[in-house]
Amino acid sequence: RGLEIRSVAECEKAILSLGFVSRPAWVSAFPGVPSLCSVRESPTDESPERMHFNSAVKGAGRADLAPVCLAAAEDAQSDDSETVVENAGSMLLPELTGTTQHELFSNAVFCVVYLSEGPITVDEALKLRVLQQRTMERVKEAGQEVRWMWVDVRVERKLKTLFDPPTLPSVVVLYPDRHGPRTELPKPKFAAVKHREEDGDYMPVDMGAIEMLLLTVLGGDAEFTPINPKRLMHLWATRPG
Repeated sequence: RGLEIRSVAECEKAILSLGFVSRPAWVSAFPGVPSLCSVRESPTDESPERMHFNSAVKGAGRADLAPVCLAAAEDAQSDDSETVVENAGSMLLPELTGTTQHELFSNAVFCVVYLSEGPITVDEALKLRVLQQRTMERVKEAGQEVRWMWVDVRVERKLKTLFDPPTLPSVVVLYPDRHGPRTELPKPKFAAVKHREEDGDYMPVDMGAIEMLLLTVLGGDAEFTPINPKRLMHLWATRPG
């Protein structure tokens, strides 16, 4: 029916969009596993691979591997392809808003925040998810917890003014710095990514710069800018519904 996923990249994209971890991956040609794209939801020490992409002409079903395919167009709830793409990006990475910020600032964890001029795209969200997986071990070694979110600065305009990125997209790492009693307001602060310059112009952030910022934060060498907590409370846009 034309719903098969026929590339490794598309396979990983589909698995991540479903909320599963894709790595470690198995990519080969073998008749004993399902053809094309499949995922192992419950890996073991003996079989740790999650994403499977089998290029063999014929494959075979297995109880520990679930085939992954594309959704049929007629199953979509909207004919607006742009809306579908925007929603898909938001499904891959949670959005930071006036509602979700309460959960973020109630815990003393770092948060990588992707500053987007409009809804985050699927490609951007996937790249961030891959980077999140790649840095997971370093985060564990540092004894920290890191969340990943995005914010639409066209809506949250006051946040854009606060972070003052030289260009977009950009990234900051937010930290609530909550060490006092729970009744006290957190003392949030942020560290901003450094953008490359070409011919005097700042370039949009890339994954290498985001990784460098995160590793600098985990190493304790990042420069943070404090945020007035009372000011932060009034920065969030009011959204309908």
